[in-house]
Amino acid sequence: MTTLFATIGDSFERLAAVKHENDQPYPLDHCILWFTVTPQFGEPDTDAVIKNYWEDGGGQSGIDVQIPELGQAIVSMTPEQTALLEQRAYRWDLQIDDAWGRVTTISHGILVARWSPTTRTTTP
Repeated sequence: MTTLFATIGDSFERLAAVKHENDQPYPLDHCILWFTVTPQFGEPDTDAVIKNYWEDGGGQSGIDVQIPELGQAIVSMTPEQTALLEQRAYRWDLQIDDAWGRVTTISHGILVARWSPTTRTTTP
């Protein structure tokens, strides 16, 4: 279980390495990745606050995979997405739907949403 921290109203970006149990990269060809953030355990994906995805050969929103063979993805949230969060702890997971239709949770944990001590209103 991994704890992530996001500042409300800021961009968020993390590298996610998808690997087999033997620590080798998991090729993401013909796969779908989901990054989901919910206020509590057991929420259906449709009720999640954040629902980002990447589909090989298809669309993507908030997950970028440059080289599917290496199993590396960049998971991100826009400032508009983090602005939807309240100051509290959320549950998150990263799941894969592989080429054979198997859904597996790759990683999961707590996402702590916190306020920034300042709000940028000017530029130098």
